[in-house]
Amino acid sequence: LAILEIQFVVLRIASEPMEIVLDRTYRKEVPVASKEAKALVDGWSLGLGEMLRELEEDLAAAGLR
Repeated sequence: LAILEIQFVVLRIASEPMEIVLDRTYRKEVPVASKEAKALVDGWSLGLGEMLRELEEDLAAAGLR
């Protein structure tokens, strides 16, 4: 199992005080084919791609895309 977790915090610094526009933690657990390092890295890559797509959707929903 390849597990990846990342937090993104997007701030609007033009407002006073700064405004948190997005604060979200994304987590993915991706099954891997074997215990080889390449399989783990491939799982991380797949999970990161999925998380970045979700981030893009969240940014669009917040009017930041």
